Amino acid sequence: MKPSILFHILLITSLVALAVPSYAGAVSSSTTYAPGVKVGDWWNYGNFKIVGPAINITGIILGVTAVSGSNVTLKAIFVSGGNIQAQTLSGNLNTGAGNLTQFPPLVAANLGPGDHLFNSASAPIFNDTITATYAGATRQINVVNITGTPLGAPSQVLYYDKATGIELQIFESASGFSISFMVTGTNLWHYPVSILDDAACSFNDSACRFNPTSATIIVGSKIEWDNTGTIVHTVTSCSPSINPPSSACPFLDSASLPSFDSGAVASGANFTFTFNTLGTYFYYDAIHPWMHGTVVVQPNATVAPGFTFDASPSALSLQAGDFGSVQLIVNAVNGFSNFVAVTTTVPTGPNFPTITAFNGTGNLGVGGSFSSFVYVKTNSFTANGVYVVRSLATGNGISKSLQIPITVEGGLPDFSISANPNTLILPSPINSTFFHPPIITIDSINNFTGTVRMQATVSPPGLAVGLTSASPFENSSLTLKLGANGQNATALDPFVTQQTPPGTYFVTVTATSGMITHSVNATIIVPGASGDFEITANPTSLLIRKVGVNDPFAVGFSAISLTSLNGFSGNIALGASTSGFLAATFRPSSMVNLTANSSANASLSLSAAASPPGTYFVTVTGTSGSISHSVTLTVQVVIQPDFQLILSIPIGGDAVFAGGATSVGIQLFSNGLSVFNGTVTLTGQVSPLVNNGPTLSFNPTQISFAPSATPFSQLTISTTTLTPSGNYTITVKATSGTLAHTFQLQLTVLPPPVLTLNPSSGPVGTQVRVHGSGFLSLSQGRFFSPVELQITFDDQLVGFFFLQGSSFNFTFNVPDAQAGIVHQVHAKELFPSSLDVQASFTVLPEPGAVIVGVSGGTIYFPGDTATIFAMTSLNGQPTTVTSLQVILVKPNGSNLTLNAVQVSAGVYRASYAVPTTGSIGTYAVVVKAHQAGSADVSALVSFEVKPTWLQSNGRNVITATSLVGAAGALGIVAFAWRKGYFTKRKDEFLIL
Repeated sequence: MKPSILFHILLITSLVALAVPSYAGAVSSSTTYAPGVKVGDWWNYGNFKIVGPAINITGIILGVTAVSGSNVTLKAIFVSGGNIQAQTLSGNLNTGAGNLTQFPPLVAANLGPGDHLFNSASAPIFNDTITATYAGATRQINVVNITGTPLGAPSQVLYYDKATGIELQIFESASGFSISFMVTGTNLWHYPVSILDDAACSFNDSACRFNPTSATIIVGSKIEWDNTGTIVHTVTSCSPSINPPSSACPFLDSASLPSFDSGAVASGANFTFTFNTLGTYFYYDAIHPWMHGTVVVQPNATVAPGFTFDASPSALSLQAGDFGSVQLIVNAVNGFSNFVAVTTTVPTGPNFPTITAFNGTGNLGVGGSFSSFVYVKTNSFTANGVYVVRSLATGNGISKSLQIPITVEGGLPDFSISANPNTLILPSPINSTFFHPPIITIDSINNFTGTVRMQATVSPPGLAVGLTSASPFENSSLTLKLGANGQNATALDPFVTQQTPPGTYFVTVTATSGMITHSVNATIIVPGASGDFEITANPTSLLIRKVGVNDPFAVGFSAISLTSLNGFSGNIALGASTSGFLAATFRPSSMVNLTANSSANASLSLSAAASPPGTYFVTVTGTSGSISHSVTLTVQVVIQPDFQLILSIPIGGDAVFAGGATSVGIQLFSNGLSVFNGTVTLTGQVSPLVNNGPTLSFNPTQISFAPSATPFSQLTISTTTLTPSGNYTITVKATSGTLAHTFQLQLTVLPPPVLTLNPSSGPVGTQVRVHGSGFLSLSQGRFFSPVELQITFDDQLVGFFFLQGSSFNFTFNVPDAQAGIVHQVHAKELFPSSLDVQASFTVLPEPGAVIVGVSGGTIYFPGDTATIFAMTSLNGQPTTVTSLQVILVKPNGSNLTLNAVQVSAGVYRASYAVPTTGSIGTYAVVVKAHQAGSADVSALVSFEVKPTWLQSNGRNVITATSLVGAAGALGIVAFAWRKGYFTKRKDEFLIL
């Protein structure tokens, strides 16, 4: 995929929810929309996770190129595999105008919840402000939540740094597509490391440590160590140039990595260092050497491979007579691994400074950097001016040039001193022939004028010397005068007597005028009267073993013996001619006094600290007067193969909950020029040793570079639910023959998190409150990104969120699930650990609906008793309800609650005495039933109260009786009874 297509798909399509048509109309007069960045600031994105289209993107870097008011211009570089594309983004952070709003990596600083991303009602609104860690620092973060639409617009969660306004992270998802990425490096803040202590810091005190002990940063980032303790500490690199003790630095940095040393860091103070070179840095506290830390500097995926070329210092200013140097430094950038050649041209001419440049070629694939040097030497005659040194570094089609100005200013008036000849061999006997003594000459420089005092000293004692002058007496000191640009001289005369021991004498003549002092050396050899001497060495063959390229302890010794022959006596000067960067030292002195017919010894120490492997020869010469003898030693320098281990602790891996486990990766490396081919056995120990404490297992326990083996091992640290909480020190020891290395890591065992549910049972749809406690979160400083928890019911996701503290509350409704069994509610932490905390929930059957039925007579007459029966049932079975109410509604609309009596399970009876008067009409009976856990139900029935036949036909009956008499009346009554016109109930007798 081309970078331009990548840009449009990834950065415009994925952020379409923010690309509103316009940002017209300000919504806030109180909020200031001002940038929080300046020209030169930068930040880059990494950790890309893309699901959907095959997009290959490895990084984005943004740099601020212009700031004017609310207008900001960014240069964006997009890296896709080996392709790089640059894009200019510019816009107004107040109005939202410009293409910066199409990809909003930057908004105004110091906004908060309720504020719009831009000062417009159509711009999205910040929902919340949280605390989280990005690029190694804890920041205040403004959060924007944007919900997707059914038409396909994506859902997004955007995180912006409150103080600067830069976008820190994005989570986005749509149908068939999701993407996330985050800031991985910036110059806007430092990566913080705390220095902790308990005010005592006794040996191996786990409370005294660097936190975190291991930091991973992007090349070019800074780390700030803050002493939050109460006592003084240091931050000192394990660099070979510092020569740290092996107990403090089990692992040394690569010699190509720069060293650093904070010096004393007091309580409340800090130390900052910028890491511009890739690699793994080990460091320690020089005051408390058991405190260790590691910094891993990774390449910046957003920068193309290349190299930097710098001069340190970038310019040089010297006084005439001074000496200076400039280091030319080439550093690989983002994995550049080719050769780079450095060539330097220097100016030459009369009275120019002597400038020596060392050209060379370095392989940046080994070590990642190399250096060349330019040396500048001046003298009092060097002409004032600016001399420009030009240097060029080329490699893999990349060229970088430097111009280094060297400024020389005139020195103060001075003088020089010389001796001619500087070596005098006296005749034997002393008066047998004429000899010319050394002439000591002083010359005025830069118009020097004044008096110069001359003083001669001899080593070893035994020979007297004098300086000639106009005085008839010669002394070892005298005063000479110099005129401007003039010259003066004196002779150095030796005084030899019969008591003067033969040998070699070194004479130093010192010239002093005020604060100016110069000296010159001359050698005077007094031959022996007779005899000779012999020189031997034991041993003559030395084997010096080294454990690395720079090993200060790589030293060999040989005893140098001097023996008098034929009565020889005198001083013998010892000297050594070496090769292969061997350094020779004689002890107790290089001058040995040998008496007649005796022997004397000196110890020769040979240091191979800077010597590469090889065979070298050392010639030791003894000189006394004209007699000289030598002996040759053979020295073989070898680098003993050694190894080192690199441990990889995952983020948050230094803490584990009781019952859990964590793992540490262990990798074997060959240390030195010789390849290590041994087998390394791994063992471990836990301190303190307690019952049910953490246990260690290595897989495998032996590692090597053998074809049938592996150089990798995994240390698993396991705990049980009974493991006591607290801090433990894990010590890993690696041995191979006589070689042994150890390293330590700190482990914190925490009580297991607890998950509780309220309620813990109920039917589908029940609202459940989940309370979690004892969790690790971002605010506790162990992680570098928000800790996400997923809440699931069995395997059904019911929600997710980012932890803000060690406890949380979460509410959900029980989804569809099988009733009558126990289900598990999970709080799962997918990264950085695989934590799964569970609690049980029992799903109960859905309660059935209660049914109520009611029956009673349909017609009653005044004076009757109306009886009402009600029955309640659940799932077809009579059931007793929590409460039942029978309400009688009279014809006039008034209500009367009847007393319901339970006759049997689910059967209730109530009665009502119909008044004899005023009761005619239709009555309603309402029965209401309530059952806990079920909806209320009700039923309705009605009946009528009618007058009796006599009440409604009494007048006619009386009239008929008077007409037909009693007999007729009885017949009518009988007929009325038969027809049901008296008080028999309609529901009790069949009506014909």
